[in-house]
Amino acid sequence: MNLDFLNEFKLKNKDLNEKLEFLIPDFLVKKAITIIYANGGSGKSYLSAAISKTLCKDARVKSIVYVDMDNPLNVLNERGFG
Repeated sequence: MNLDFLNEFKLKNKDLNEKLEFLIPDFLVKKAITIIYANGGSGKSYLSAAISKTLCKDARVKSIVYVDMDNPLNVLNERGFG
């Protein structure tokens, strides 16, 4: 199997020196995958939903993927995702 096509995705020095851009100062970095972890009942889902809804209004943000593997659809609807 020839994997030469992967060379176009190779990291370069300029990639490693890219300046971080924060969407929320000192908290949420643009172009990053973010996971919020804490004990159950501590407000993770509400925090994540609030951040997502706020960033949807930010012109710098083109898309948001909100993944909730814990709550049923009716709970998401109650929280304004319907």
